[in-house]
Amino acid sequence: MIDLRTPKHLVLLGFPLQTGAYSYETTAFATAVFEELLTRWEKQDEFLTKHLAKLSFVGVAEQSGVLTNFSKRFQKANVVSIPPKAPNNSFFSFVLQQTIWKSRLATYLKTSVIPTVLLSPTDYLSIPNAATYTAIFVPEIAEKRLAPEQKSGVSSILSLITQQTSKKSLTTADCLYTCSHDSAQAIQKNYGAEKIPTVLQLGNKYANADTTALLRQPAPIRDPYFMYIGTYTQKDNMAGLMSGFATFIRSYEDTNHTKIVFAGGNGYKKILISLAKKEGILENLLLLEQLSAEEQASYLVHSLGLLRLPTEAASGLPETEALALGVPVISAELPAIREMTQEFAILLPPHHPETAAPLVYKLAKKKISQEHRIIAATHAKQLTWQHTTDTLLTHLIEYCEEHKPRQIV
Repeated sequence: MIDLRTPKHLVLLGFPLQTGAYSYETTAFATAVFEELLTRWEKQDEFLTKHLAKLSFVGVAEQSGVLTNFSKRFQKANVVSIPPKAPNNSFFSFVLQQTIWKSRLATYLKTSVIPTVLLSPTDYLSIPNAATYTAIFVPEIAEKRLAPEQKSGVSSILSLITQQTSKKSLTTADCLYTCSHDSAQAIQKNYGAEKIPTVLQLGNKYANADTTALLRQPAPIRDPYFMYIGTYTQKDNMAGLMSGFATFIRSYEDTNHTKIVFAGGNGYKKILISLAKKEGILENLLLLEQLSAEEQASYLVHSLGLLRLPTEAASGLPETEALALGVPVISAELPAIREMTQEFAILLPPHHPETAAPLVYKLAKKKISQEHRIIAATHAKQLTWQHTTDTLLTHLIEYCEEHKPRQIV
């Protein structure tokens, strides 16, 4: 007879923290939730030690310093490096992860004498069926993402592999977590009623930020500017965003010196520059290197507002981070963003970027009241990663104590 209440071995899949190839939400979730779990374990949190016998953070051998940093900071956790280090070429790195790394992770999981619970921050990893229980955070999902993409060559192969990887992950996991009811419904519809995901309200890294202190610091840019935060994939709609901003610049002569700032998009500089040239606003474009959370906060609080215009599944996380700092937001009218921001962001149809111009002008002229900013910040600051972690832990432990483990192969 299996005692389902036996303390488990929680294994945190750390690979997405070691590369910039994953979504803004995946990286934020892995950074915040894993950090929270490791910190609680270091303090020997009573709830954790009651239900867990061991906690491990598993990653690949790398040079970014994540494993070294964690092994120094968290003495009570088991920080594990699984070689080999992936080559720089993205295609071969992906293939290597799907084969050698998957096999070695399976070997590690099978060596545990304690029932294992594997927590992955993304469904795009090929996860071995070697843990007693598997839990996956799905940052977002939409009908369009589930359909085959029209690509060619290596991109086509990678797209097919990732779609098949995601499908297998979603159909074999014991627990699924996502960040909006819209995403949960899409998963349930496409993968069966038994796969009802638990919705986790994502936290906010600026929940405790001192906006007043940030505003006392000098503005990082002399000219007025808007900020963009997020990734640079097709669904992020860079072309639409640039078009909408260009319409604003052309429509209002008193704002033609206003900048739009992109941070951390080094791999997409050529694309952004090309789009800006096409729209005739190259002089309004400012590209920055990757910013730390503190640097990003400084840029945000001194900006005129956050601009985003994704065309499909988005979490609303960058939007609530901006709101928490008292920064006005213009983004897309998408269910998940509406769930997160409620009535505090200006949302518009993402496929009609021309409608953004008068709204951007409204922000440029600082016509959003201070009272609205304060109320919006109060709402956003209630969304904490501590609460996200509590919800995840409670559900995951209850599930493991109420369900027999599936057969491990």
